[in-house]
Amino acid sequence: MAELPRWWRRTKRVAERDELRQGDLRMTKLHEKISGGWRSMEGARAFLAVRSYLATARKQGQGMLDVLTAAFEGRLWMPATAGP
Repeated sequence: MAELPRWWRRTKRVAERDELRQGDLRMTKLHEKISGGWRSMEGARAFLAVRSYLATARKQGQGMLDVLTAAFEGRLWMPATAGP
């Protein structure tokens, strides 16, 4: 089988990353659609901070319930730092 052109491989990688980003936004848009939005900017920021924290944990293989339980017990999970 012939190797795919380089531009096709690059496009496929971008599409895969976009799917992850779209999944992160989907729940936010659903919440906005169902409830009509947030009552305050502070509430929106809090919601988005928790969603971001959980999305990062999920992408790094952590269980969302485990991460939330640890956070409420005062043991915050921190994502791995990027290497050189």
